[in-house]
Amino acid sequence: MTQNESTLTVSDPVLSVLNKKSVENLLSILQTGIYTSNNLLVLDQQLSNLINFLTPFSKLKEIGKFEKIVWLNNEQPWSDILGSFNGLIIMCRESTDNLNLVSKLINTLPKSIKVYLVVENLSKAFTYELNQELNGDLSFNSTIELNLESQKFVKLTSTVKLYNWSINPIVLDPEDGSTGGSVLSLEQPYGGLESYYTQPLEQISHLSKAFINLLQLSPHFTMGHKMLKLKNIYAKGDHSCLLAKIIQDEKIPDYLNEQMSPLESQFYLEKTKGNTDLVILERNLDSSALAFNQLNYQGLIDDLFKIDLNNVSIPKEETGRDGMLLEKLTLQDELYHDLKHLNFASIGHKLNQLAKYIQNEFSKRDSLLHNDQTENSDLTEIKKLVNNLGSLTNKQELIKKHTFISESILNSIKFGSTSTNPQLKSTYSQLNEHEEFLAFQNDLFDLEYKAQILKVREFIVKNFDSNLVLMGVLLVSIVNDGIRERDYEIILTEVTQNYGLLIKFTLDNLIRYHILRILHTGGGATSELFGAALASLSLTGHSNEDSSTTNQSTSFQGYENLNSLGISGGGVTGLKGNFTLIDKFFNLHPQEEQVNESTEDGLLIQEYSHPTFALPSSTVPLLTRIVESLYLRDFLTYKPVNNLSRRPNWDNLNLDTFFAGKSLDINICDTSDDKRQQQRGVEGPLSRQEYQYVVIIIVGGITRSEISCLKYLEQRINAKNHGEKKKKFIILTSGVVNNQKLLDFCSR
Repeated sequence: MTQNESTLTVSDPVLSVLNKKSVENLLSILQTGIYTSNNLLVLDQQLSNLINFLTPFSKLKEIGKFEKIVWLNNEQPWSDILGSFNGLIIMCRESTDNLNLVSKLINTLPKSIKVYLVVENLSKAFTYELNQELNGDLSFNSTIELNLESQKFVKLTSTVKLYNWSINPIVLDPEDGSTGGSVLSLEQPYGGLESYYTQPLEQISHLSKAFINLLQLSPHFTMGHKMLKLKNIYAKGDHSCLLAKIIQDEKIPDYLNEQMSPLESQFYLEKTKGNTDLVILERNLDSSALAFNQLNYQGLIDDLFKIDLNNVSIPKEETGRDGMLLEKLTLQDELYHDLKHLNFASIGHKLNQLAKYIQNEFSKRDSLLHNDQTENSDLTEIKKLVNNLGSLTNKQELIKKHTFISESILNSIKFGSTSTNPQLKSTYSQLNEHEEFLAFQNDLFDLEYKAQILKVREFIVKNFDSNLVLMGVLLVSIVNDGIRERDYEIILTEVTQNYGLLIKFTLDNLIRYHILRILHTGGGATSELFGAALASLSLTGHSNEDSSTTNQSTSFQGYENLNSLGISGGGVTGLKGNFTLIDKFFNLHPQEEQVNESTEDGLLIQEYSHPTFALPSSTVPLLTRIVESLYLRDFLTYKPVNNLSRRPNWDNLNLDTFFAGKSLDINICDTSDDKRQQQRGVEGPLSRQEYQYVVIIIVGGITRSEISCLKYLEQRINAKNHGEKKKKFIILTSGVVNNQKLLDFCSR
């Protein structure tokens, strides 16, 4: 079975259309744009898994008329590779590195070779840069006038044609047959961390376009009605507010003008009942979830073995000089779908239960088949069991697969290796660094600042993996609002002596992007931050970000200065208040038991009393709490804040005291608090839908721990709101991130 076939077996028929359209766009380029035969495909390695996830390479080979594939960044001389090929197909993403590699390759080609350059989501800026590097025929004015969405190709030189591969957000996480995948990703490099911290306007542009892709598809999953209709917009963070402004004031009006007549557009905007809340948050509001290792099943697999578009390569055994023998697996099966959100401690019990069930079914079959006194009623039972044999065998294979993954996780944490070789295990167990670092994370909030610093220095002395040391430094900084300058200088000296200058470069970038904070004063936390946050908790009136209901024409009054944003997403830290008080106010470490309202089996809310199952130290991700506070307030136990409105809101939560950046709360057409509307029982066409939707956009990437906790929140809201329409979360983001991607980006 190919990767694409295995995806489609569990993929939802609605949102998977986004993936299919991306494939169709690529195949159309190859089918109508490639005129030569005997071609060579030169591929950006980062695009390889994405293409293989969307469609088999065998189909591309047939349409693109190529047999051989080489990487764009290969180290061999191109003169030794090109041979007698008639055409060169280059597929790549936009980046400075690829710009240099492509120009170097094309400038060394003989004039007889035709070049078909296919760039994912091609921009005018990249087109201009390519034209300059290749001494092309385009002028600056003609580049500006290009319509890359509609043009079949752009002719740069007599031998080079440039194509725009327009790609939709990738559906990563199919949930059920009603709305489709809950996670849609742009699959940007490093999960979008690079573009967020260096070119946020580019990411905002792609996210706004992706939202329109979702809007365009929505009639298919809103039971045949027009499309998603926003009734509320919420945003926290300057770039989040800018994205909301672009979507509401520019993208949606442009889309409606293209798709509807003026009368239809007016009816949609003024008469159609809203069915969707749009919530936009950004990564710098919470770095803790990014710094922690993850304890949910999918998060652990990603941290240890790197999930790439639901593919993972797990070391199977050591092979001496040949290195590791890798087991390549696809994480798109039914059992993974059931297990991925669970805490890893639950996985063994679930697999054991399923194994016993299958063993019992096989035993029943064998007992009936070997019974000489079989009655007619038994024959019926045998027929039933034989019919179920195929599904039981498949489940048995899935149990073996996830048992292997679970054993590999345990070995990697406990011994630093997935090996089953006892001698190698013994060698690794002397270090035991991953297990010790996990224990440090679990104890983090119980340790004093000095003890945390001493623990990090102990990791350096023991020569732990440099990434573990870096994450230890970052965690200490986050929970203490920074590291004292003297302590940082000592740690910097020690890590530089132990690991070399590259680690200093990584630390410098963490500081540059305001992820790691250095305190130039004596205290563990600055007194002004502590005082401001403490004062906010004593407030009883409305906070300065409380927003009143506004109409669309004035929805962004006061946000004109957002037009000047975009130089850097990490220009300021997202946290404005003291982390200890933020932790306490948002109850990130809940203690009291929570009563679960739902009795439906298989739900996360039946497994766990709080969403503390995905991160060490029983920590709830802060971004999850920010979303939760819109709909539920019962978790605010330190300073209870009642929600006085049926409409979701952030009133009285003092978000602007805790977090930097603007806050946005716009009521477009939510009549939840209008008693006259409720009494009249007004039912618009969209109100008859089974679901209400919450589109959550995370600028800068989302962790798998946050995905699982948002799934938990979705279930809890639906269990709490008996008799009301169920809410369905759709997460749209630049990519999936974790601490390894953060460090990889900062070490560049």
